[in-house]
This record gives sequence, C-alpha cells and structure tokens, in this order.
Amino acid sequence: MTGVQTCALPIFQLQGFRQEELLRIEDQIRRFSCFVEMRPLNSGATYATYSYFTSAGSQRLDRNLRLMLEFLDIQGQVRFDGRQFSVQKVATRG
Repeated sequence: MTGVQTCALPIFQLQGFRQEELLRIEDQIRRFSCFVEMRPLNSGATYATYSYFTSAGSQRLDRNLRLMLEFLDIQGQVRFDGRQFSVQKVATRG
C-alpha cells in the first residue's frame, strides 16, 4: 500500500466473551474501514489477544469498537491506555 501510513497497536485484547462472540467480534473488526491486518498472539476459551494493524487513529478505533458492541448487542467496556485496547464483556443480570 503506497501512500497509506500503517501502524500497529501492540496489544488488542478481548476478555470475558464466549467463543461464538469472539468469532463475531473478529469478523466485525476485520470489516473496519481502516483495517490492514490482525495477528493472533494468544487465545483461550473466553479471551483473545492480537496485534492489530490499521491506518486509523486510536479515537476512531475506540469509536468503532463501541459501535461494534452495540451492533452485536453485547454489553461491554472499551479501554485504551495509550498502548493497548481492552474490550471487556460486562455481565448482565437476567
């Protein structure tokens, strides 16, 4: 890709999700307009960690992640500490 600046966020974490939710989230993250590449670092039954390559800034990714949770009808929290995004599922009563 010539002329497009790409950067990687060192860590992109998803925590507390069921496997089917993780697969749906991965699919949506790959659809973000500025997505370049995602490399898995580790995963388990309820979590996944990636190195995420994008041409978007952190504010745009934060917004996209929040909209994605809303679109998938999943209650969650998005946090960014300057180096990594953490997306944590919030347990709901019911």
